[in-house]
Amino acid sequence: MKHLVFGARGQLGGRLTLELEARGAEVVALGRADVDVTDAAAVRDALAAHAPDVVFNGAAYNAVDLAEAEPDAAMRLNAYAPGVLAAASREAGAVFVHYSTDYVFGDGHAAPIDESHAPTPMSVYGRSKLLGERVALANNPRTFVVRCCGLYSARRRNFVRTMIHHGLKGTPLRVVSDQHVSPTWVAPLARTSLELCRTGLFGTYHAVAHGECSWHEYASAIFELTGIEADLTPVLQADWGAAAPRPSYSSLDNMMLRQLGLDDLSHWRDDLATFLAEHGEAIVSQERAAIGEL
Repeated sequence: MKHLVFGARGQLGGRLTLELEARGAEVVALGRADVDVTDAAAVRDALAAHAPDVVFNGAAYNAVDLAEAEPDAAMRLNAYAPGVLAAASREAGAVFVHYSTDYVFGDGHAAPIDESHAPTPMSVYGRSKLLGERVALANNPRTFVVRCCGLYSARRRNFVRTMIHHGLKGTPLRVVSDQHVSPTWVAPLARTSLELCRTGLFGTYHAVAHGECSWHEYASAIFELTGIEADLTPVLQADWGAAAPRPSYSSLDNMMLRQLGLDDLSHWRDDLATFLAEHGEAIVSQERAAIGEL
């Protein structure tokens, strides 16, 4: 089988590419400079040129707060582009795999949210991602929508790297303590995605690390595992003043994966410890260098 990854320079797209290559699979990795995923003609040309069996969409507008001021940009990349990619994949006879977010859910939850719950997004970002899900599923019946949460990796800017950077720099950090999520490493997510593709059971799935934590607990774990003595203070969401409203609880439950026997994801803290054991020293060195260059 041949695989085509859009958004291949990002965290998830990059990891999907590495995982496919490690399995000896045929994969074409395309970044933003290669193809504009909002350009229907360019997308069709790419699929015609490479003739993939499976298309992964790793491209997204992820600036949650900025989306409140840039709704058109968020909608174009998170809602319009998935529709373009799904339709082009259908025309090419390919399976389409699209990634979404826990932020399609709103407030009112106190236990992990499974796929049976109706989304009620609170922000422009959440609404754009929900619309992207729906358009993707409508434009290609052979679509997997995979919802994830709090992604981190060794590449690009993410919560783990941001905390390490500011912790090393000595920046006073105020991190929200009343917002609960399921931080997820892209490595197990990519592996799970590939196993899911083999089932042919299309639809919507949750794929996150087990357990839950507040962003403050997440930051505390990062500093504990790296040995960084950070100036960290918990703050309530109401006092944080973010532009975009966020659900106070959006930890997801991998019910559908579990029913298929594919929920092999670990507890978020175990994955974070493994990730930092593998990449923490390099990340700390890179962030120290970046601070020295400021």
